Amino acid sequence: MFSPNTLDFLSENRFQNSREWYRAHKAEYNAFVHAPLVEMVEALAPTLEQIDSRIITEPKTDKTISRIYRDMRRAHGDFYREEMWLSFKRDKHMFPRYPEFFFVFSPRGFFYGCGYYATPSDTMQCLRQMVVEDHPAYLSRSPITSRAFPSRVTSTSAAGFPISRPKSEPGLTAGTFALCIRATRSQTCSPPIWQKSSPAPFGG
Repeated sequence: MFSPNTLDFLSENRFQNSREWYRAHKAEYNAFVHAPLVEMVEALAPTLEQIDSRIITEPKTDKTISRIYRDMRRAHGDFYREEMWLSFKRDKHMFPRYPEFFFVFSPRGFFYGCGYYATPSDTMQCLRQMVVEDHPAYLSRSPITSRAFPSRVTSTSAAGFPISRPKSEPGLTAGTFALCIRATRSQTCSPPIWQKSSPAPFGG
């Protein structure tokens, strides 16, 4: 279970941004960050395996759990994170373009859901059409919050769609698509998130 110690560690990890500091406090990382994430993976695994038996649910770093530090070749000085995430998907080498379930948390709060990244253009075209036509499958998910992550949006033309539907509407101009639920910092440390959160993006 996450605690204020979890969030404090992540904040300090980002502030210090130091390999030496991280190594000196690795026991705290294991106790306050990694262990709760392992617990969460194990709790969610049965449900995810019912949705798709080929989803990887091993509670290991680089399998389902993110690293606490970025790739040094691409980080541009900010090596150590305050944000951690879980990712549940099929083997990316066998299924390089396939939706995934995710859970992301930081000292600011958390969000979770299902996302589709590097989406093939024909699939994205079908999603846009569902938005334009108010397809029941799209509308049934809209209260959850449909969004494209700004940091991953590609510039995809929405030409040909009715001008009355604003281009800013999720699903029309994005190159990625996700359904997610957000929560605050105080909710992050509530009794097990995975027991009280809405199951909708996880197949509910």
